[in-house]
Amino acid sequence: MKRVDWVWILGVTCVGCLGGGGGPGTPGTPAAQFPSKAALASVVARSAEPKAASSVVDADRWAMQPQAPSADYPRDTLWDQLLVDGAQGHADVRASASLRCAARELARFYVEHGGAPDDGIRRHILVRCGSTVVNTSWSQLTVTIPDNVPDAELERQLKSQVSDFVQKQLFNYPGETALGFARGHGRAAWVGYMGRPEVRFDGLSPLISGNSVTLQGTLLKPAAYAMSMVNQGAYGVARCVSDTTLALPAFRISCPVLEQDDHALVEIATRSEGQVLLNVVAQVELRRNETADLDYDAGSYGDNVAAPSTEAFGTTLLAGLNRVRAAAGVAQLTLEPRQSQTNGKLAPHLFLSSISHDAESENTIALGALAGWDVSGMIRDGGIFFGSVNGSRNPSRWLTYALESPLGRLVLLSPDMSRTGIGVTSLDPNGVGALITTYAFFGNQDHGADEVAVLQELARQRALRGLPAPRRARSEGSLLRALERVSKNEQNSMDALRTTIQDVVSSSGRPVRGYVMETTDLRSLKFDPSLLANGALNLQLGITHYRAPGGAWGQYCLFFVILDSQVREAKVARPRAQL
Repeated sequence: MKRVDWVWILGVTCVGCLGGGGGPGTPGTPAAQFPSKAALASVVARSAEPKAASSVVDADRWAMQPQAPSADYPRDTLWDQLLVDGAQGHADVRASASLRCAARELARFYVEHGGAPDDGIRRHILVRCGSTVVNTSWSQLTVTIPDNVPDAELERQLKSQVSDFVQKQLFNYPGETALGFARGHGRAAWVGYMGRPEVRFDGLSPLISGNSVTLQGTLLKPAAYAMSMVNQGAYGVARCVSDTTLALPAFRISCPVLEQDDHALVEIATRSEGQVLLNVVAQVELRRNETADLDYDAGSYGDNVAAPSTEAFGTTLLAGLNRVRAAAGVAQLTLEPRQSQTNGKLAPHLFLSSISHDAESENTIALGALAGWDVSGMIRDGGIFFGSVNGSRNPSRWLTYALESPLGRLVLLSPDMSRTGIGVTSLDPNGVGALITTYAFFGNQDHGADEVAVLQELARQRALRGLPAPRRARSEGSLLRALERVSKNEQNSMDALRTTIQDVVSSSGRPVRGYVMETTDLRSLKFDPSLLANGALNLQLGITHYRAPGGAWGQYCLFFVILDSQVREAKVARPRAQL
């Protein structure tokens, strides 16, 4: 079964130098492309009746059994030997000790509860067992058998059946696999776990000391951009710092860990070329000792009370989320009723496209919800999180699952977000799926603090290359007037910059180059090589915002007026993405 998980918008950037050509993705056009309202209408016109994952059991908590870490797959039991021997016949399948730990815990859960755990417990088991894989599935074989039947007799009776289960269920696609076994309460369970890694880590160890940890490795799938976040405390989240001297697929990140945290979850998310949605490709649980974080409380956030109906679930979910935001010292979210209706219509289709691996439909629906066509105001930023509760209508289950995710916290607890759309769909017989979008908005045109932050990031990236910090010159009147014209949609940004360059050249009599960048996210800028070239860099910088014609969101426009006497003229291009 595929885990239905969140996706989050990351700002996209289009760039160009003075004289750059036109076309899609160039300055003056929407930096973030969203499906139209008509495209969404065609989606919701289709029938959708999603069902909850079968045999999922609701549970308040789960206590894991300590298991000694091992890099090698154990051969402790007959069932281990069946798995290892079977995997040797498949060159593209590897027996995974961490997945074996997770499979064993799922088998224990089935023995205790008579069904599978929901998403929150299952993810906790995976990361606590040391697996970094996100794209996973599982299958199970269960029998009823008295507890007094000896293990040897059970093995004799069921070896052939389990061997057949292993061969048919656990080697269906390349990646990692494992088999876990447990018995008790008159039951015996074999759980097969399969996972497809999307990241290869170098020398990964979950044990940490101090206030920071460095992770490095290689992405196994092409990506245009990657980012990493780490949980801090009960509500906090921090962005890991990337080594921008490395080009994808290689990466090295440094993640800050609070001294009082005995464990913390890191997520790495990527975006492919031409996409604006992020998807988690790896998760790493860091801990200070081997006994930390063995217990999971599924009701950590909210009132831990089931809602009487699907409709009540949405109302209770918002109330619980706002209480969490208050506890985190963050202002409450205001509900957007029309956008909530849209999200409610899209939610069942998003669920079905996700579990059916229809990536094209999934992206269309998620982007359509995120666009916020039914939200008033100029959107500056937004996030989207979709999750399901298969075993109950308890909003605490949904909140706990979402807020255990660093990027879930970024979407739901960010102080920048002020409004939300919440759509809920029933998952027969008693599950619920919830689609939440959150939005931040542009205010006035004072971008002084943004300009300082951009210069600091430019200085950081230059320092990594052994280059001096940029020297900022006072922004002249021509640049300020150009920014104002762009903000009012009175002039295309390239034309406005061209006018500014001509004015500066006329007044100074020296060579000048101009560079424009338009983006929906100032936190993830990838600068053009001309700004990272050897030598001194003297420039004027100005930032404004506007809504490009046809755009769902507003976007930033950055003008760089480079005053150095010797400057390489950059070609129109997208910046190279790095982690």
